[in-house]
Amino acid sequence: MTKPILSVKDLTVKFETPDGTVDAVKGVTFDVAPGECLGIVGESGSGKSQSALSAMQLLARNGRAEGMIEFDGQDMLSMPTRQLEKIRGAKMSMIFQDPLTALTPQMKIGQQMREILQIHKGLTGRAADEKCIAWLEKVRIPEAARRMRQYPHELSGGMRQRVMIAMAMLCEPELLLADEPTTALDVTVQAQVLELMDDLRRETNTGIALITHDMGVVARMCQRIIVMRKGEIVEAGPVDQIFYDPQHDYTKMLLSSVPRIDQLDRGGRPSIEPIAPQDPILKVDDMKVHFPIRMSGGLFGRTKMLRAVDGVSFDLRPGETLGVVGESGCGKSTLARGVLNLIPPTDGTVAWLGQDISGWERGQMRSLRKDLQIVFQDPLASLNPRMTIGASIAEPLQLHRPDMNRSDRTARVREMLAQVDLDPDMINRYPHELSGGQNQRVGIARAIITEPKLVICDEAVSALDVSVQAQVIDLLIELQKKMDLTMMFISHDLSVVREVSHRIMVLYLGRVVEYAGRDQIYENATHPYTKALISAVPTPDPKIERAKDRLILEGDLPSPLDSRAQLRFMPSRLVDDPDADQYRPRMVEIAPGHFVAEHDPALGSPGLTA
Repeated sequence: MTKPILSVKDLTVKFETPDGTVDAVKGVTFDVAPGECLGIVGESGSGKSQSALSAMQLLARNGRAEGMIEFDGQDMLSMPTRQLEKIRGAKMSMIFQDPLTALTPQMKIGQQMREILQIHKGLTGRAADEKCIAWLEKVRIPEAARRMRQYPHELSGGMRQRVMIAMAMLCEPELLLADEPTTALDVTVQAQVLELMDDLRRETNTGIALITHDMGVVARMCQRIIVMRKGEIVEAGPVDQIFYDPQHDYTKMLLSSVPRIDQLDRGGRPSIEPIAPQDPILKVDDMKVHFPIRMSGGLFGRTKMLRAVDGVSFDLRPGETLGVVGESGCGKSTLARGVLNLIPPTDGTVAWLGQDISGWERGQMRSLRKDLQIVFQDPLASLNPRMTIGASIAEPLQLHRPDMNRSDRTARVREMLAQVDLDPDMINRYPHELSGGQNQRVGIARAIITEPKLVICDEAVSALDVSVQAQVIDLLIELQKKMDLTMMFISHDLSVVREVSHRIMVLYLGRVVEYAGRDQIYENATHPYTKALISAVPTPDPKIERAKDRLILEGDLPSPLDSRAQLRFMPSRLVDDPDADQYRPRMVEIAPGHFVAEHDPALGSPGLTA
């Protein structure tokens, strides 16, 4: 047996709070061997992150860890701070879940990376810069040298996460503690980052403890798994044993809750029903949403147009769900806000029940708001923390149903809470007293209490644990059947989109590249970008993951300000001038209802890269 690089025995973590002692971790024992990837899985509050933070001696001040944690034979719990500082960041490194709070806001990215190399490797100047840039490029950060001069707030969430991963890997550590390292990343970037971590493990014999709730990622990366629930390990074993012969009911529940891109069967859960041919309730034609961006350079600078949505067309029938997929920056959320006229479209039409509403003023739109609703990604950010959940849910009724008195509104709110599977007696609670999944249900209740005809779900389940996510998807499908809801379901998770959508539209830098029924998209994907997205989605099945051939999109993600970016998949028509008018690939109907953007034939072949 190989001696473990990390050995944890009988670890307990307690926090002293005004309400008493909280037992976050209760007697956890596990090892990580050199060159091994151990998956630590479980839902929010299971104690996964606190176990890793204990190993790094980074618990909050009110936390206390007891038991034994040995790194390379050294006792971490009794180690002096000065000795700890020599190990952390050099031999033992951690990728944190929230990069915005882990990065120093007043320091540029390059300063923070160079500091690590100076302290642990003695590298400075050009040598340090070259190593930093090389790692930023490995985690697919475009224009890496320029990013070194930027502050964390100037980067997107996914970009900050990639910076964190690059910083953790700078010194090629012996042990990497990765706490939800790919949660904020798009699927293609996630696939590349996981490959990078796996290469590090194999080439440098680095041990990895991978903390995640994504069972597909675990199937791809790990050799062993421990399953945690409420601070305890409920099951542990080799990856194949956990996936194919789980023993504990909680493990079985976790696995059954994970959506699978390769399966339509939801295992007895609610499923969408076919839609009969009808006239569309919503028709969007050549919608464009452009933003002027002031560029530096020259005496006065210049303005370029950011084409967030650049000529999108689709329609929606009553009771239908359209899935909208694509990576960060593709224009999904801007498209949703353009449809609802929250952002006025620059051009094109949005026809609601046959009437073009794209140019309507705010006052005109007010009469339609009861029929057009949206559920946002972060329920805590969209709910007023000073209002009870009952008041938040009732607020749309005060505006759109002035005929209802207070007691009628309260009765309707209680009825709505029951409809979204929340206890009506929660009506006087505040958002901070509810879990993330419960708050998301409040957001759904608020959106549908006016009985709208169209609901747009903008990444409405991406922040939820898998079991809560499955429950919210069940809820949306059931509500659609009961209320004949029409939905746009926006997500970067193609597995979830397959479960809820009748048709799917794939966006790339503001344009549609493929548009078809869900079976056609997943079984006969034609555009190379769609193929790459589907290939990158991890499947919660170790054997499938080990045998999978992936179509990798190589190179940096193009800037949406560069007119050449739209021809990434049709370079044969490219004019190599960032300011030139470029050819616009046309949408071609290759089968009834299946539309694909033009692209060079060679890029459509499996195994080739773009």
